Amino acid sequence: MKNRKAMARSVQDVLMAEFDYSKKIDWVKVSTNIVDNVFLRLAIEILKTGHVEIRRFGSFDVKLRAARTARNPKTNTVMPIPPTKRVVFRPLGCLEQIDQNTVASQ
Repeated sequence: MKNRKAMARSVQDVLMAEFDYSKKIDWVKVSTNIVDNVFLRLAIEILKTGHVEIRRFGSFDVKLRAARTARNPKTNTVMPIPPTKRVVFRPLGCLEQIDQNTVASQ
């Protein structure tokens, strides 16, 4: 037990010694970088596999949207729209319940 406490103290001392308190940390920039990296990795994985699942949160899937025709309202001409891929998010059941409870309380 004493060895664990001594080791924990030495690790804490090393960490405290390496951390420079004179520098101010821009936490907004740090958190923005973290969020950007998470979304970048999600996008890369979705492009590779077409499916990403985050446990206890939900899953992202790629769905193919069928080709269709659209009409230009100004010129009234019909234009074909090719099939496209879309990313769809499916929340976990507990998130859907939270969303329903929030809407019901408003």
